[in-house]
Amino acid sequence: MNTSPLVEKLYNAEPEARASIIAIPDASARTVLKQLAQKPLWDGDLSSKHGRDVLVELGYASRWNGVNFLTQDGFAVLDSLWGLKGYVKE
Repeated sequence: MNTSPLVEKLYNAEPEARASIIAIPDASARTVLKQLAQKPLWDGDLSSKHGRDVLVELGYASRWNGVNFLTQDGFAVLDSLWGLKGYVKE
């Protein structure tokens, strides 16, 4: 599987350095990141469209026909910040 440069950078970095690599300046974007970790969501089910827009700009989320979902980079960021346990079913 091909990985993005961000994914490679995060997984090769020391844990203390990961937070400085990840820039999510907006609290609403962090909330939406956690929401999208559970499943794709319709626009109307998001807590913040502004937060979604921030994630899309950063490349951590994408949208198609009103459905919003995390990208590979989004899952890497989620894992680096909080871990995937509890968010992703194994």
